[in-house]
Amino acid sequence: MKQSAQIDPRTLLWIKQEVAESLTTVRQTLETFCAFSGPGQSSACADSLDKIRGALEMVEISGGVTLAREMHDVALGLAADTIELKNEAVEVLMRGVIQLPAYLEHLYHGNPDVPLILLPILNDLRAVQNKQLLTEGAFFFTDLSVRKPSLIDRSGEAATWDLPTMAKKLRPAYLAALLGVFRDMDLTKNLKVLATVILNLEQTAASEKSEQLWWVSAGVVHALHDKGLRFRNQAR
Repeated sequence: MKQSAQIDPRTLLWIKQEVAESLTTVRQTLETFCAFSGPGQSSACADSLDKIRGALEMVEISGGVTLAREMHDVALGLAADTIELKNEAVEVLMRGVIQLPAYLEHLYHGNPDVPLILLPILNDLRAVQNKQLLTEGAFFFTDLSVRKPSLIDRSGEAATWDLPTMAKKLRPAYLAALLGVFRDMDLTKNLKVLATVILNLEQTAASEKSEQLWWVSAGVVHALHDKGLRFRNQAR
């Protein structure tokens, strides 16, 4: 599926009515479930959410598909009576009924499809199922079609080294600099050391894919150094 993609508004118009009708069914069955709790109501809710998921998957709206899938799983859990926090599950499903069309409207106005925006409600849906919560990393997708604009000059000294030998030689400096970054000590100096290490590894790369890996890694380090990318140390 496309990630962080621009969605054609005509695509949204094509599925808008089907999604709206299915969400109406979901809302009505949830209201019925609250009044007359039973597997029949939540099964109908799951069926409607599965239709929504299928429609969104067909037009490759990744965020919508992810949200509909998690809502569908909660509805199935209610139908199978495997969810203990039933009131909380119904409440978060109702929030999903509101948030899904709001997300589609967000796309209709030209905003990209970014599933990360939906992370809070996705984790609320997963929490009532006792699933492991998602992190921001779950929505990080690299575009490997982007290539380095110019070939490496392999005429320098680094080209006389093979990658394993170079990696072994640079390992102590790399670990010391990385530890300094984790400890938030002299970030400018240690990020420069990491950049130098990565440059040497890039120059020793034996394949285009390996070269691309080090090129992207260098970009991250340079972005941190130039404060173009926010540094958040999870260990602190």
